[in-house]
Amino acid sequence: MTVVAVTDRRILTARANALRQEAKIGQRILLDDVRYVRARTSHGENGRSEVDLVTRDVDLRWAFHTDIDDVQILAFAAVLAESMRLPDSERDALIQPNVQIAAAEASASIEATSSVPASSEDSSTSAE
Repeated sequence: MTVVAVTDRRILTARANALRQEAKIGQRILLDDVRYVRARTSHGENGRSEVDLVTRDVDLRWAFHTDIDDVQILAFAAVLAESMRLPDSERDALIQPNVQIAAAEASASIEATSSVPASSEDSSTSAE
């Protein structure tokens, strides 16, 4: 079992036994590093609801016992989601390729329509 604590600065995780017996913290994740949070209450592959936490360096997935109410899981995910941040440099890197692809598709569309004759009469010749 994993214990998760969310503070105003970080997310702490620990194995329950290690925390109880040795006061040992497993992971420390700064809230500034949280990029994405997703809750899946449709019961994943293992029949459990899950919460994914994606950071700059680590991706975590927590699966919950089937007897845990989905409302509680969504509330937990909402607490984590409040800290989601994507730095401008990462956002720009994600957007830039999409802009270039859209511009290339628009350019190809314009070229394709300009090479089609306006009417069939323009391309035919008459012999007199």
